[in-house]
Amino acid sequence: PQLIRYLPDLNFTGTLPSSWSSMTSLQSLLLQSSSISGTLPASWSALSNLGTLILFNNEISGTLPEDWGMLSLITLTLSQNQITGSVPVEWL
Repeated sequence: PQLIRYLPDLNFTGTLPSSWSSMTSLQSLLLQSSSISGTLPASWSALSNLGTLILFNNEISGTLPEDWGMLSLITLTLSQNQITGSVPVEWL
């Protein structure tokens, strides 16, 4: 079954929960224009079915997790955040 979470403009606040890594059937997650802060959880590398992750226009900071290189992401949108550093070699 396809599992998609479309939650734009939800005004979700705080950090992205590491516990969401247990949603292994998740294929798409759209949380743009919310109030998400903190870093991207390395534990989300367990989201093996995640193909689309849209998190633009938030307050996400830090670097891109190296472990995310194992994800099968087709679309990743992280613009309008405070992410620093370069794309990890594990992603290439």
